[in-house]
Amino acid sequence: MTISPKAGYTAEERSMETASGQPKLGQNAIDFDLQGTDGRRYRLADISGANGTLVMFICNHCPYVKAAIGRTVADVRELQKPALGQ
Repeated sequence: MTISPKAGYTAEERSMETASGQPKLGQNAIDFDLQGTDGRRYRLADISGANGTLVMFICNHCPYVKAAIGRTVADVRELQKPALGQ
């Protein structure tokens, strides 16, 4: 038996995807509950920021990630700065 990757998704959740299967830009994220590498559990409601939330799924042994991690850390630090005028 083949299980569809769409199994368990609501019609609204399926409509939020583009033809490539990726969420459309500007769509609200679907709540999640994930275990981090630190052993803690993370839910969208617990980590959402006032100006947005960035969730990255990266692998710490991937050669590309290893090569880009310095830039990724710098970008995240820049994104964490308060917006001008706040």
